[in-house]
Amino acid sequence: RDLQLSPPLWLHLLGMGLAVFIRFYRFESLFAWPNLDEGWIGTIALDLSRHWTWKFFYTFGEAPPLTVWCVAAFFKLGFSPAAALWLPPAVCSLLTMVLGYLAANRYFSKSFSLITGGLLAFGYWPLLLGRLCHQGIWLPLWVCLCFYLLGGCLQARDSRGKKNWAMGLGFGLGAGSFIFTPWPVVTAVFWVGLLWNWAIRPGKDRGPFVFCSLAMGLTLVPFTLAAFREGFGTHLLSLSPWGGWFHFSHALSNCLSYFTVFLWGTFDPEPAYTPVLGGFLNPMLGTFF
Repeated sequence: RDLQLSPPLWLHLLGMGLAVFIRFYRFESLFAWPNLDEGWIGTIALDLSRHWTWKFFYTFGEAPPLTVWCVAAFFKLGFSPAAALWLPPAVCSLLTMVLGYLAANRYFSKSFSLITGGLLAFGYWPLLLGRLCHQGIWLPLWVCLCFYLLGGCLQARDSRGKKNWAMGLGFGLGAGSFIFTPWPVVTAVFWVGLLWNWAIRPGKDRGPFVFCSLAMGLTLVPFTLAAFREGFGTHLLSLSPWGGWFHFSHALSNCLSYFTVFLWGTFDPEPAYTPVLGGFLNPMLGTFF
């Protein structure tokens, strides 16, 4: 039944070609000018391409380095400022589609995985990821990578293969420290789940958990050293309810907006990186959601 529901090869190629086209068409000229975050990313990356340093956190937001390093690398390769700024998001959006399909295929049928890939190819927010040069665009790609590696662990047929996949998962979980500030939440959820299923529950082989934890700890060394050397946490504290920037009532509406933005929008009259009208899901997808 699953094979009968699978579209023909030409339809796969057509969908892939269209997904690539809409991501790279006029990617360097769609916007007239970078927004505030893109402006500081481009400015720092331009300077970094001339005089490279291994600084880990950037600006008052203490942002991890991946986005800045990517843009700086494109500057170094001779790309124009617009292309260097907006080519990494387009590539990130495309990789999110591919890795999202592969991750879904680890757990679900091929037909369901194709639906997932199709939504990631032509959905509003996956396309929006390809037009904004911001640290947050890498989070869906990274989460898909972690689920893909976890699926490899669960499907491994021998102990050695499971340990290898577990080590890869550990490196993947630790790699979130290079991406964006919310990474500890995702990493903690994964790690606690692995701790319960692979270490605490009786009769389980603790080897994969040990390999995963060691690999994750090794990958977190640059973040840890930078936190001691450069300092970290001031920006997070300032954004917290007790940091003085926001009132508790604003924090409550902000938390609710993380849910309402999928369907209706936010409570903030001037939200950042959200649809002007409605939510991230159109009425049909919102109904299914």
